[in-house]
Amino acid sequence: MRPHLTAASRWDAFRDTWLHVAAGLAQNRLPTVLVGPYIPDHLETLPGRELVGEIVYGVLDCSDDVRRTRIEARPSWRLRDIDEQVAFGAWLRTNLAPVFDTGAVIPEETADAVPGWIPASIRSRRACSIRPVRVGRASVFLR
Repeated sequence: MRPHLTAASRWDAFRDTWLHVAAGLAQNRLPTVLVGPYIPDHLETLPGRELVGEIVYGVLDCSDDVRRTRIEARPSWRLRDIDEQVAFGAWLRTNLAPVFDTGAVIPEETADAVPGWIPASIRSRRACSIRPVRVGRASVFLR
């Protein structure tokens, strides 16, 4: 790791790399869905943004009570920023759609629901199924 990079610039480099991966896949006519902790402010100003087309956001969410319980259950070394995360969850629910409630169903049900909201224009470019592929802690949905 280069010491002159700030934490923010390292995150920007990480996110920009994923935009470049998506652009590379698109050049091969493979529509791509990146699943990760992205919001519009994280991607819109990056150099790789001009390489990709429409970006659609979805939110994996839970109620504030479930969020508090999950944060409190974190290992002791993890940040317990409950108030900030509850406020961020409210911002996500207000500003992005669709919202998938991860507190009301088992994880597999949420994973099954996510491909259904991918815009028809993306799905119809080539007739094939969408399958999730794990890449580190992120998921990429490929067709």
